[in-house]
Amino acid sequence: MAKKNLQEEQLKRALADYQNLKKRVESERLEFVKYVLEQFLLKLLPVVDDLEAAEAHIKDQGLTLAVDKLKTILDKIHSLPQRINFLLNKRNKVLENLKAYSILNPTHLGFVVVIVYHQNKEKEEIIKYCEQQKLEYTECPRYIRVNQKAISIEIKRLIN
Repeated sequence: MAKKNLQEEQLKRALADYQNLKKRVESERLEFVKYVLEQFLLKLLPVVDDLEAAEAHIKDQGLTLAVDKLKTILDKIHSLPQRINFLLNKRNKVLENLKAYSILNPTHLGFVVVIVYHQNKEKEEIIKYCEQQKLEYTECPRYIRVNQKAISIEIKRLIN
């Protein structure tokens, strides 16, 4: 009996270590994305400054359009870490709220949650949840994502 308890404790400890590792890897991945974006922006900002200076002297409509497009892209890149955090939080909320269902690959990072259903009642409940939470969804089977009866919740389409 003591051996069984010891093995059970070791298993619980190993599972807890694995969960902590997953959280740390997810956190480190997000920090890496933030770092890369920051470095990219630091390298690109002097180019934008040069283009703005040229635009002030040249007064060319085409250059103005290009600078405006570049500024729009930079704004989107700058807001990307906040967007990722927003989507991860929404994804985690969906996973928590629908944990009673059969979630396909719940540990994979991504901004789509696929929930397999076996009965129409489950399907209706999942769709009702999506509608109440204003979440876009797609019914499967779809060869792109999963070839079985499932609802694919499109978290990536949310706007914060």
